[in-house]
Amino acid sequence: MRFAHCDVGASYVPSSIMRFRSTNRLLGLTLATACILHSSLAHAKPKPKSKPTAGQKAPVVAAPSAPAPEPEPAPAQLAPQSRVETQVEPDDVGLATPISKDLQISGLLYLGLPGLGTYETLSVGAMVRGTYKLTPQIFATGRIGFVYGLPRTYSSTYPVVGAGGTVTTQTYEVSATYAYIPILVGGRYYLDKTRTGLHGDAELGIYPVWAGVSSSYAGIGSSGSAMSIVGGVNVGAGYVLPGKLPLDLMVEWSTQVGLGLSAGIPLF
Repeated sequence: MRFAHCDVGASYVPSSIMRFRSTNRLLGLTLATACILHSSLAHAKPKPKSKPTAGQKAPVVAAPSAPAPEPEPAPAQLAPQSRVETQVEPDDVGLATPISKDLQISGLLYLGLPGLGTYETLSVGAMVRGTYKLTPQIFATGRIGFVYGLPRTYSSTYPVVGAGGTVTTQTYEVSATYAYIPILVGGRYYLDKTRTGLHGDAELGIYPVWAGVSSSYAGIGSSGSAMSIVGGVNVGAGYVLPGKLPLDLMVEWSTQVGLGLSAGIPLF
């Protein structure tokens, strides 16, 4: 069987169908139309997607939403701290800037009275005293200082028989001075627990003493000095006036230097 070629595509139709033009024209036209449509669809290209013009807006594509953040854990609540209050003990009342709760350093002036001890002259000096609390009423004490005795002159006259039995008088003069360093340790007892008021003291220590003597007789003079260390016991009683700067007034007596007065104030 021969086939007739269809010029619009690659499909072939049998030639017997073309010869029946008079009787089967309608069928031939239908097949030809189908052939043309088939060929057009086979060679057709896909239409490109149109781009948005200047006046048109590009379609908005919603971005995928991010996952919601997890809630942060609530901060841990700290337990309330108990408030600590510092209480002042009764024995700290009236102290002026002490070094510590128990130790205190004081400065004092000393006045030695003449005629009531070893040295027959007035003496003045300065000392430093430290007190350390053992109990609210008992304190250990220690002090050191320097005391200077004011010079004192002794004079006497003697009759002297000269040539031809003439009697004259000559004066003999002696001038003496001294100084010593008291080094004492002991204790103090307060009647009150506030480190003020009436108190009694007892101390034991040594006194390095320097003494100088000069003399003159009949116009001839001489001088000399000596150094010695003596021991002694010191007892006394006093009263501390309370306040921002407590004043410690004290009367004391020593086996070595006699009766004396002192007044002191806290330094640290």
